Amino acid sequence: MPKNRRVSSNHRQSPFPIAQARQSGSIEIQPGHRNTANWSSAEDEVLVAARAAGLNWQSTAAKHFPNKTANACRKRHERLVERRTHEDWTTKRLDTLASEYMELRREIWAPLAAKIGERWSVVEAKASQKRQAIYN
Repeated sequence: MPKNRRVSSNHRQSPFPIAQARQSGSIEIQPGHRNTANWSSAEDEVLVAARAAGLNWQSTAAKHFPNKTANACRKRHERLVERRTHEDWTTKRLDTLASEYMELRREIWAPLAAKIGERWSVVEAKASQKRQAIYN
């Protein structure tokens, strides 16, 4: 059985042929190579519209983003949806939270107030002052 020759190197060789070739500098990334780098706002709009139109990830990537993978499209869409959900929280959901809090605040603070022998409105105000002092 022939002996395998070892090549000495100052860095680890990748077990993947393409990565190994890139390390050695013998190949360059060609135009048309898939690139999942930054997304523009225009691309985001196209991505959301394609998904709303019912295209699957593979079709979306092939038709609108030939330099991106289907998985890159899926992950970007997930991040966009997550961001929109967060933005929704700061608008209408925040108003709902405030409204519900105002209805329940007596029920929330009364048990604590009873334990320390104070009116619930005073306990609520003192807790709010303390919270602001801590977080500001």
